[in-house]
Amino acid sequence: MSTARARGVTLVEAIVAMTLGLVVALMTLGSFDAGRRLFQRGESEAERQQQCRQALDEILRTLRDAGAGADPDGDPSRPDESLEGAWDSCLIVRGDFDATDATGLAADPESVIGGAGSPVFTGNDEIIGWFLRPMSGTGGGTLRFEADVSSAATTLSPAYGLVSLRDRVVDPVDLAQVDTTGASPPYTLYRAALQNPASAWAGGSGISVLPVADYIRSLDFRYFDRAGASVPAPGGLQAAKPARASISRVDVTLVGVAPDPEPGYLDPFDPSPATRNRRKFTLNGSVFLESCGRAGAPDPAAPPRPVPSGIAF
Repeated sequence: MSTARARGVTLVEAIVAMTLGLVVALMTLGSFDAGRRLFQRGESEAERQQQCRQALDEILRTLRDAGAGADPDGDPSRPDESLEGAWDSCLIVRGDFDATDATGLAADPESVIGGAGSPVFTGNDEIIGWFLRPMSGTGGGTLRFEADVSSAATTLSPAYGLVSLRDRVVDPVDLAQVDTTGASPPYTLYRAALQNPASAWAGGSGISVLPVADYIRSLDFRYFDRAGASVPAPGGLQAAKPARASISRVDVTLVGVAPDPEPGYLDPFDPSPATRNRRKFTLNGSVFLESCGRAGAPDPAAPPRPVPSGIAF
């Protein structure tokens, strides 16, 4: 009669089994971590894309209203323009953006800054600009445009303090730290608006700047006249006013970039070491200006807007 001999696990076998178990566990954890990082990357990129889409929509919405009320009486001596400044990567527009506001902003502070007998429907805070700044917080240049924004004559407003009485004389306005080269990505997209109080212009200040979207690779504006011919970016000086007045269509291209580099990915069209390993997405839009190539010209079919009066400031 045979008997079975009990045999235990040797030390070598135990070590091999533990090693195999550890390898399987590490592989499982590695797969889980890779999946988690892939999910987080996709979620982050989706969030950035949504942020950029909202930013582009806001730019296009601003452009659609550019020029509204900029020249309400058709006075050729009024210097206000639909496009106060137009560069390849920066755009400054003017329009009566609060015209339909029911809380009193439609005439606040326009009824003050216009002066006696001079209807003005656009305040300084309705001069809106879009541009990029490096996310590093350093670099960029200064762009200047000229617009009627201040005057020596002022009036005291309870809401705004000293408020300019517009004098139809253009003033230099400088935007600082604006990217003009595209050589230092990634960028933050900013929205700039001028301030209404005359006191804000002491020392050349008076611009409120608000960040709108991070991780932007580029922002491009292209300009066209009524015939569809390309118009070179005319800038913001008064000497280029006829060129700005000829612009009827503006094309906008906004390129976003992923927050993190992707191992093994290389964009052959991106020369920047900071972003060539990151995925990009491109958003486009096009707007025919309301002024239809006649910057600031009133719509002859539109009834005249009454001059506001009796507004408390």
